Amino acid sequence: MVNIELYKVRLDETKQELIKERYNNKEIEDEFIKQINELNEFFQIRLNEVPSVNFVYDRKTINHLIKTETRSHIIGWINGYIVYILELDNFETESSHKKYSKEQYLATIKHELVHIYFYQIVKCPFPTWLWEGTSVSLSGQYKPKIEKLFGFLEAHFGHVYGPEYTEAGFFVSALIKRFEKDKFLQMLNELSKINQDETENARNAFYDLFNKIYGFKLDYETANKLFRETKPFI
Repeated sequence: MVNIELYKVRLDETKQELIKERYNNKEIEDEFIKQINELNEFFQIRLNEVPSVNFVYDRKTINHLIKTETRSHIIGWINGYIVYILELDNFETESSHKKYSKEQYLATIKHELVHIYFYQIVKCPFPTWLWEGTSVSLSGQYKPKIEKLFGFLEAHFGHVYGPEYTEAGFFVSALIKRFEKDKFLQMLNELSKINQDETENARNAFYDLFNKIYGFKLDYETANKLFRETKPFI
């Protein structure tokens, strides 16, 4: 049995200190355990530490935790084996997002949890489109159906705040659906051996690895062919 710890976190503005309290929510605990079991099965690993979830009260607390002013769309992130996520009740006032349904909120928690698995394997968040696309795919956070892939590959080192979320999940799902997860996991494990240092050489090394694993060159022409033929929609 996995023992999950949930916390609520808010900033005491007067003292500029964080107040952290245990949060008991059996529904979320049960769902989080379910997510961990599903991802253990998919990635064929167990995490080195049991992850926890911190529910963050407001934007000021987010900024204090991240130590910078954040964009209003940022509602979740990870730090080691901790998932941070803005409290659901405060989405409309503390972010640019409309209030999520409970299902969407739980999917967002899973999105961040996938990042923990990805980081444990790959040891870095690059390529960015693969980092975000894997989380979107495995958490089921598909955006409205798109007709063409045209921008996600530009998000390799760093975010462009768009296609790495709206397109990359469909492409990752197409890869997994067409070639099954073994090749995908092989790519992640071999990617962990490549130094992704935000240089062109590192980018080219990833493209060479992709070609080696899948047997085709990664570009928009081949990505769209796979996308059209596979139809990885839910």
